[in-house]
Amino acid sequence: KLRAVGTLTAGIAHELNNPLNNITLTASTLKQFAGKLSDGERQEMLDDLVAEADRSQQIVRNLLDFTRQTEAAIEPLDLPTLVQDVVNLAQNQVRLQGCALEVSVPADLPVVHGDRNLLRQVFLNLLLNALDAIDRGGRIQVVAHPAREPGFVVTDVIDNGSGIPPHLLGAVFDPFFTTKATGQGTGLGLSMSRAIARQHGGDIHVRSTPGVGSTFSVLLPTTPVEARISAGPRSA
Repeated sequence: KLRAVGTLTAGIAHELNNPLNNITLTASTLKQFAGKLSDGERQEMLDDLVAEADRSQQIVRNLLDFTRQTEAAIEPLDLPTLVQDVVNLAQNQVRLQGCALEVSVPADLPVVHGDRNLLRQVFLNLLLNALDAIDRGGRIQVVAHPAREPGFVVTDVIDNGSGIPPHLLGAVFDPFFTTKATGQGTGLGLSMSRAIARQHGGDIHVRSTPGVGSTFSVLLPTTPVEARISAGPRSA
């Protein structure tokens, strides 16, 4: 029981760290440059603060709900809108890091089915991990396309960072595994993200070449499926 409580506490800390970082960065930017920003820019930052505070509350509610139920709230979702919401949340980090972010999610992709807030957490985790992996001035691409398997769509989060050594590639989805410095990550983000994807009837795969970069591919169903952990990994 103590181990379970520790895992849940670490998960809460990890999931809340993302919106709290966004709030801190946005508030600091607003404080430092308030006099130089246009009314529109100030309003956009205030909207970001409210949205991130709401997301923090939703994360807590999701984690509390997790103790009472195991199924996600499945609904039809527009993937371009979902991805753009996540990009908007990470925009401050992108600007501060001076990197290039390219998004290619065709508007005519099939509708995916899933829980909006849980899938936002998945894509945000992958995007922030990509930001951690690249140097200043690096490049991240978010590209969506139909999967080879009918009834599924794939969203690739691609970075040109340092890559993952082959001997560590098989462990990146293990709980508590992290290559980040002590205190900078719990090692739960990828594990939780893959669990969410599989709960939706999909999966997450990774390809990586040291010195070239990594690609994390999120596979999601485009037709209504029962939200349960898949029996095995699917091919993207």
